[in-house]
Parts: sequence; C-alpha cells; structure tokens
Amino acid sequence: MQPDTETRLKAMLRSLQDVIIPAIAADKRLAVDQANIVVANIAMLIEQHDMQLHYLIAELRDYRAFLQALLDYSEVSACQDVQKTQALLADLAPALDTELPLPDQLAQALTTVKTTVDEQVRQLLDSSDPKTVAAVTRLTFRYARPQLLRERAWVAKAGFELEPEKIPSLEDLLSSESDQR
Repeated sequence: MQPDTETRLKAMLRSLQDVIIPAIAADKRLAVDQANIVVANIAMLIEQHDMQLHYLIAELRDYRAFLQALLDYSEVSACQDVQKTQALLADLAPALDTELPLPDQLAQALTTVKTTVDEQVRQLLDSSDPKTVAAVTRLTFRYARPQLLRERAWVAKAGFELEPEKIPSLEDLLSSESDQR
C-alpha cells in the first residue's frame, strides 16, 4: 500500500522544517526565505489537496452558469454560434450534475469494502474444499495484479523501480475500465 498524499506531504514538510532549513547557513537569507515559501506551500497542499477536484467542478459549474446567462442575455442574432454553445452546455450537464463523494467518504467506504473482502477471503480459504481454495486464490491474484500495478505507478517517480519504463503511466491505469479482469 502506498502512503497517501497527505502522509507524504507531511513527511516532506517535517524534513524541511527539522533537517533542511536548520542546515542552511544563517547568512543564506534568500535560501532560508525560499525554503520557508516551500514550507508554506506544502502546508497549503496538506489542507487543500482533497479539495482539488471539487474546486475544479465548482469553477466549471460557475462558468457553465455564466455561459448560459450570456446565451440567455444575448439576442440570438448576436451570438455567433448559438448551436455550438448550446451543444457545449449540454455536453457538460452529465458530468457536472453528478454529486461526487468527498475524499474522506471514499476512503471510509474503501476501508469498509477492503475489510469485508479480507474477511470473506479468509473464510473461504479456511474451507477444506480444494476447489474453493483454488478459485479464491485465482480471484485474489486476478484482482491484486492491477492494484499492485497502480501502486507501483503511483510511486514510480520516486526512483525505486528497477525498470520504470515497463510500468504503464498512472494516467493510463486510472483511466482504463476495470483493468479487464
């Protein structure tokens, strides 16, 4: 399991504050000032990283409403491409009219599902039926492979992967449909 974003940011912040900044020579004021700017930005990221998607959605919803208001205000003849604008507004509706869960809600749901899966797997593996054990083992590996690949891609740029070029990009892994189980 990879450390979550907040844990990683807090570790970097602690390293900067406890090790790096104190090691900068006192006469290097610009370096200290720049390091403190980095500290402030990391602190902001810790507070805001879970809100990024919701921020973008709120901004896009506002711009959609603004565009609709402009379209409503303008005389039809004044708008150069009314149909194109109406099509854009229609295309935005499905994505923006969906309520997204907050990251904490997703994390809690994921923890609950993982715990339930773990309990089910343990119960089924405790079975004395070799066919059940074999089937559950195959299922476990089938669903573990894409997760392990996602986790490796998540931290690939840290430099620990021996052959990072063999790992698909995180973007590709997250955008693919259920990893063809």
